[in-house]
Amino acid sequence: MPITRWKMPVVALVLALVSVASMQPAHAQTAHPGWCAPELESLSDSVCYVSPSGKSQTLVIFLHPLVGVGSNWQWDQQRWFARLARSLGFSVLMPRGRAGIGPGRSQDIYAWPTSQKMQEQHEDTIIAEWMQSKRVLEQRQGRFERVLVFGFSNGAYYAASLALRGRLPVDGYGVFAGGSGAMSRR
Repeated sequence: MPITRWKMPVVALVLALVSVASMQPAHAQTAHPGWCAPELESLSDSVCYVSPSGKSQTLVIFLHPLVGVGSNWQWDQQRWFARLARSLGFSVLMPRGRAGIGPGRSQDIYAWPTSQKMQEQHEDTIIAEWMQSKRVLEQRQGRFERVLVFGFSNGAYYAASLALRGRLPVDGYGVFAGGSGAMSRR
């Protein structure tokens, strides 16, 4: 099977995210508590954006793994995705999950709503945030031809849920290292 333009960066992304996740402490403290790496554009306090120079036809929405509140290790993932986006010519949104809605409901962890109860309480607001960010970008550069959702770990688990429920009007999903052996709270 030939390696297409999208398969190679996805393989590289998975390897990079796995290595970053295994090396970084969950609660590394930072002097810059912002969600986005300082060199990236912030569309809001919880959505980062990167675009190649010129018009991009593809938008990727990247859903992060569990991230400690106050950490900055998500910046490594954002920077890696930014390099991929610039070199391969796609745009990427990197939204932040919410504290207190993930496994164990810890207020110290940003996560995605993977239980039915948390989805019912938070999902409409989360998706509205993504779609508003997408509209802002389309006002700048025109409509995207493709919109893809990529998720890693907790983000993959949530992306799979979105895909199975047909919750988003997107063209595809990529889920990497997502899953859970524990029962979700309702």
